[in-house]
Amino acid sequence: AEVLVSEGVEPNMDGARRKIKQVIYGGAPLDRFEEMIHNQKGDLSAKRELARQHKVLAADGGYVVRINSDRIGLAVVEMGGGRKRMGDKIDHSVGVEFNIRLGDKIEKEQTIATLYCNDNSLAEYAGNLVSLAIGTSPDPIEPPALITSRIN
Repeated sequence: AEVLVSEGVEPNMDGARRKIKQVIYGGAPLDRFEEMIHNQKGDLSAKRELARQHKVLAADGGYVVRINSDRIGLAVVEMGGGRKRMGDKIDHSVGVEFNIRLGDKIEKEQTIATLYCNDNSLAEYAGNLVSLAIGTSPDPIEPPALITSRIN
């Protein structure tokens, strides 16, 4: 909204927020995304296979105060979902699905995520990386606001 006002696209913040909402809720971003996928010969309706599921348990209990995204990225690469070297094949069936967010209270050994990985040894290693990527504290924190909360 501030950029729209500063660039003279909208005269004030209220008008800028209304314009942003119109664009988002009007479907233009999704239309653009679908166009980009189509231009790259992708198919959003294609069936996608998922690797086997593996639960990731919390190493500690407390409130989630930190999530180390670098460590999570490394876990995905280790499972084959990213490249270590140029030319490495990517396994699109692997990934991580989280059950927690910053600020959540969790218990030790609670399921915090699900890994999708067909190799049990890689899943165990990646699961340890993901579990250790979650930092906890006995003291609660105020979770950060979502991006969309700024335009409401």
